[in-house]
Order: sequence, then C-alpha cells, then structure tokens
Amino acid sequence: LSSNDLKKLPASIGDLKTLEQLDLSSNLLQELPKTIGQLTMLRELNLGTGASASRCNRIRNLPNEFSNLTLLEKLNLSRDSVGEIPAAVAAMPNLKELDLTFCNVYQISEALRSCKNLEVLILDHNKIALIPDWIGELANLRVLQLDGDFFVMRNFKLQVLPRAITQLTKLEVLSVRDQVIPGLP
Repeated sequence: LSSNDLKKLPASIGDLKTLEQLDLSSNLLQELPKTIGQLTMLRELNLGTGASASRCNRIRNLPNEFSNLTLLEKLNLSRDSVGEIPAAVAAMPNLKELDLTFCNVYQISEALRSCKNLEVLILDHNKIALIPDWIGELANLRVLQLDGDFFVMRNFKLQVLPRAITQLTKLEVLSVRDQVIPGLP
C-alpha cells in the first residue's frame, strides 16, 4: 500500500489479524483508526516517507490502541508530524528498529528506556539538544543516528555526548553529523 494517495484507512484494517508486515509509507494519512491496535501479530510497520517521495503522511497522534502492537520489531515514522517519541513504544518489548527522522522531536523520551532490545535508533534531523544518561542502558544498540540539520539554530543541536555512550559496547555506528559537539567523553 506504499506510495498511493491513501488519506484514510478503513476501520476494517483491524480485521487482518494475522498481518505481520504493513507498509503505508508515502501516502497522505493524517490519522490511524483505533482498530490498528487489533493487528497484534504485526512485526513491521512503515508509516514513514523516503527522502525522494513526493507524498508524506502527516500523522500527528497515534491512537491509544497503538500500544497493543507488542510484537512490533520495526517502526518507521520518518517525516511524519508526531513531534515526539510515541509513549506506546514503552509497551513494545520486541522493538529493534525505530526511525523518527524529520519528525520535529525535541527530546529522547523516557519511553525508549524500556526498549531493551532496540538495535537501531534513527533520530536524524530533529531538534534534540540532549542525549539522556540512561541511553547507556540500551545495551543492544548497534546504530545510533542523531544527525543534525545545518540550518537549525545552535540551541536545537547536541552540544555534549554523555559518558553513557561508552556503555554501548555493541555500538557499530554513531552518527552525529552537523551538531556542535566540542569533544568526546
């Protein structure tokens, strides 16, 4: 269902109880039906938009039922309008990949702290100025991308890498391009 002109999903989407993968990227969605929470077998959900796509979903709020997607392993919300890391991720113990590129996120939410299986966290081109010390608790993290935006004001850029980064012993990729970090921990 990727790259169509979908403006709304029907409530009947929840009837697809055995669905494991759903790609709704590059559409015109502004909201999700509550029945999305009935897709409890879902492992991958792509609501994002690729860099070259002309269509963008503009989902601002996720329904409360979104937290029922406890088997979710990959979630892509890139270029949506969520504005924050969804609280629902705290109820997703199997989450391995989260992409919130260009989502106008200002802080790394405490909700991520319970995502102990998280391996890939992409928060590029947001307005995050601080990495919390508890980031070191995400022991399985292999990729952490926090690339900045050259045109964003200095107070919306990372200025310090916390010492907790050194606790991420499985980290293979740390990308913090276009930030204003003067030194390393």
